[in-house]
Amino acid sequence: METESFIASGILERYFLGECSESEIVLVEKMLQGNPTIQQEYLEIQQAFQTAAMENAIEPNDALQTQIWNAIKAESISMVNLTTHSEKNQKSISWLAYAATFTLLFSVSSLAIYFFSELNISQKAMASNLQKVKDLNAQVLKTKDSLNQIESKLKLIADPSTLKVTLAGVPTSKDAHAVIFWNQKQKQVILTGIELPKSPEEKQYQLWALVDGKPINAGVFNSSSNHDLISMKSIAKSQAFAITLEPKGGSPTPHLEALCVIGNV
Repeated sequence: METESFIASGILERYFLGECSESEIVLVEKMLQGNPTIQQEYLEIQQAFQTAAMENAIEPNDALQTQIWNAIKAESISMVNLTTHSEKNQKSISWLAYAATFTLLFSVSSLAIYFFSELNISQKAMASNLQKVKDLNAQVLKTKDSLNQIESKLKLIADPSTLKVTLAGVPTSKDAHAVIFWNQKQKQVILTGIELPKSPEEKQYQLWALVDGKPINAGVFNSSSNHDLISMKSIAKSQAFAITLEPKGGSPTPHLEALCVIGNV
């Protein structure tokens, strides 16, 4: 498993919270061995949880504190009475001592459970926040990648060696329209300015490059926005471009009766 995908899966956070299965625990401990990047990520997760726990720590309320101190005082009084009362009261005093001790232990246990609960809530909140940050980072990277692709396409369109080919509708589809930007040197084809009817569910539009009268498949696409910049297959040579409506997935050869637009280079 690649390091980045392993970290992005959130398994390290689940491992820290004790929510992993036995197989996941084995996997995490294996990945932690000899992988400095994963080790550092896990260390940062631990530090983040600890920081969150400290920042979100809540002191026990006054009633719980009073209960604990009263139990401690009761325990102290009972211990003193054990050494001062007569033998005939020993059993009664011992019972009180045991009761006080039980109360003290119950109070301390309640306090421990209280703090553990608060810590657990803070850890889960931190895990949720960490996942949100990772999701946001993934979205930012995806958006950045999309912008880079758009920028690359715009540079190709602006290149002086790029040809603009207007595809006009045929008599059976007079209102159809599309534009091809073709850079023969880079063999790149960008389709845009699309004005075509919405393709049926079982069909797709297919672009063709006509080379010495022979149609070459340049890729399929669905009817889309007029402003979309669609990268098609690489074309090294062409005298014309045309678009037909073909069965979904494309055809090895175009159906002329399904011709929508055509334009010469």
